[in-house]
Amino acid sequence: MEQRLVLAEGPHLRIELPNMFVSRDPELASLLNPLWTGPLSGVQRHGGSFWLRKL
Repeated sequence: MEQRLVLAEGPHLRIELPNMFVSRDPELASLLNPLWTGPLSGVQRHGGSFWLRKL
């Protein structure tokens, strides 16, 4: 259902935070290293959400 919503409203949505992409991209993931070694140490380091904003 959610996938159909994104496809149907694609031009009316803006990607805010593609967390899986960020977690897999070495350059972007390195920006988050201070979180993983500090307040979020012990938390799994993979993205599981995809944030969108309706325009």
